[in-house]
Amino acid sequence: MLEELFARSAACDTVVFDIGNTLMRFDTEEIMQKLIGEKYRDRIRHALFVPDHTWRWSCFDEGLVPNETLALNIVREEGLPDEAAGEILYALDHFHELKKGLPLSLGIPRLKEEGKRLLALTNYATPQIDYCWEKFDFFRYFDGRVVSSEEKVTKPDPRIYRILMERYHVTPEKALFIDDAAINTEAAAALGFQVWNGVFF
Repeated sequence: MLEELFARSAACDTVVFDIGNTLMRFDTEEIMQKLIGEKYRDRIRHALFVPDHTWRWSCFDEGLVPNETLALNIVREEGLPDEAAGEILYALDHFHELKKGLPLSLGIPRLKEEGKRLLALTNYATPQIDYCWEKFDFFRYFDGRVVSSEEKVTKPDPRIYRILMERYHVTPEKALFIDDAAINTEAAAALGFQVWNGVFF
């Protein structure tokens, strides 16, 4: 995987990383087992992680409503008692503490040695992203980041890619964008980025 990273980025001056499930593992089952009590676990798993409900994570990542409101909205839509909102809120507030580095992160020091500019473009909530930024040593090599909750827009909306391009003067044709979600790399490719989509754990 690392050799592919170096090969794909060889002709680029900038490498743009997604974070969740690209540099850090987002393990949904670990979240459920460690942060959600058994009483409502199955129903909350359905509420948070059934594919049709992933829009709820977009609301979280955009930071447009308080987590307390989002949790309460979810349980009411799912027909759960209001007390279950506390469990969802706890998971939203603490899931980032379970993150672990993935293999691609091991290649970051070499990319920096090669003179690459390193940027993050991620759908992530604040202040959770700040916790991760401090916890994982590989982020010290990064030259900047664009975070959905800070910009109030999420991938794959072209606006967030353009924010990255304008803020950091990125030439897409000279940049490699890496993301585990095909919809996000497709959006980047449409703007001219070289892209790499895959399973990185």
